[in-house]
Amino acid sequence: MKNIFDLISNRLECDANLQAFFIDNKAFSYGRLKEKVEQVSRLIETLQLSPQEVVGVLTNDDMTTYATVLALWKNNLVFLPIHPKHPSDRNKDILEDSGTRVLLSSKQDVDGIPKGGFKFYQTEELCEGYVQPLESRIIETAQNLAYILYTSGSTGKPKGVAISHENFVSFIDSMNSLELNITEKDKCLQCFDITFDVGIQSFVLPLVKGASVYTVPHHVMKFSYVYELLEDHQLSVAVVAPSMIKLLRPYFDDIRLTDLRLCILTAEASQIDLVKEWKECIPYARIMNLYGPTECTVYCTGYEMTDIDKTKENAGLAAIGQAFKHVECRIWDLNDGGFIATEEWGELCLAGSQLTSGYWNNEELNSTRFFNKDGTRYYKTGDRCRWEEGVLIYGGRLDNQVKLQGFRVELGEVEQRIKRLSATDVVAVVYDEEINTRLALFCLDNGKSTEEIMDVCIKNLPSYMIPSKIELLTDFPLNVNQKVDRKALKKRLDK
Repeated sequence: MKNIFDLISNRLECDANLQAFFIDNKAFSYGRLKEKVEQVSRLIETLQLSPQEVVGVLTNDDMTTYATVLALWKNNLVFLPIHPKHPSDRNKDILEDSGTRVLLSSKQDVDGIPKGGFKFYQTEELCEGYVQPLESRIIETAQNLAYILYTSGSTGKPKGVAISHENFVSFIDSMNSLELNITEKDKCLQCFDITFDVGIQSFVLPLVKGASVYTVPHHVMKFSYVYELLEDHQLSVAVVAPSMIKLLRPYFDDIRLTDLRLCILTAEASQIDLVKEWKECIPYARIMNLYGPTECTVYCTGYEMTDIDKTKENAGLAAIGQAFKHVECRIWDLNDGGFIATEEWGELCLAGSQLTSGYWNNEELNSTRFFNKDGTRYYKTGDRCRWEEGVLIYGGRLDNQVKLQGFRVELGEVEQRIKRLSATDVVAVVYDEEINTRLALFCLDNGKSTEEIMDVCIKNLPSYMIPSKIELLTDFPLNVNQKVDRKALKKRLDK
């Protein structure tokens, strides 16, 4: 079983003059990427880290950061992405839970990182002069971890999903079976942060194929910069969230991207009416709707939207398609238990070699989200699905998890953090605006103003979790089961 770095190493050796990255208006060759990987590898050797040690990396948008991820995999270390702009308390939870004792950054600015508990190394300066090739220390074990991604957790703290090299290599093989035909001639958009699995896929898969990766800097207005990249540099492959396309919708009449040949929609449910309009802007592109939780390594099902008018759907949302090559999809009966053989609604469960070994240091959650049936280990996605003529139809969530700007968010995490910090009961609700899905907070009035609560949110939540609206109430409406009536709260937003 190969590891991820093995899939890329041949490109580093053979394609020195080809462009590997285009970052903040500057091009970098595969030869330069190889040199930077070797520099970081030499630095890593001096740190004398144990095999499979978890190493934190601040996810700056620069060549050194991407090279650092590859160097960690080359040296049998586990990549832990840390967003430099996320609140320090949240990053502290992640660093402590993962047991990280080394943090690497291409930049010296670490304002968002808590102090203590780990050693910090600024790689760009330390790497200078380290140019000798370093032999890989990879141990050929399929279960070696490649990365740990922390996603939103309902308890108020993020939870870590551990992905092995076997998981990711299986995913790459599944993607190859889709015949996307990515080659060294392709220019591929990377508009997701690499604290997110789609962001990791968006640079790894192109590098495996010898293609070029065009990234989006943190400091720009993302949707307009994405459009400029697509148009000005004639990108041929784009992986985007539907919410990104929604932001471009007002400009559809002026957009015509004739060089785009493949558009992957992911991270959120795809609205058919939006895709139909978007298709006019990308007349020659294949459009694929790809679905997958982090726990099953990026994507695990796919649906090609060849004829938008004949797209299978539910409530205007496109089908999520068929299982990937290395994934098994089954529907669990929510009433009687057991797997459903008919086309009834139930919970989607996943199995196969793309499936994570479990949540990091969280046996309690592992026991509730994973189960064994007839000798096979399955993951309960929490997604309501059914089969229709061999195609998976998506019917929404079964819990309070939502997608905001493509990120998976547990409303419970938002509620617990703000409750703890503002000493007031909080209920989080999502609602749709013309452009995007938004988050609103309803808070019991304890004397704090909405401005004070918003200030708490801005200082303690990632940007995609910050609410657009906050409303103070004297009490929460209750349903017949004496639980908070979220539907009644949502209706208040529609007035």
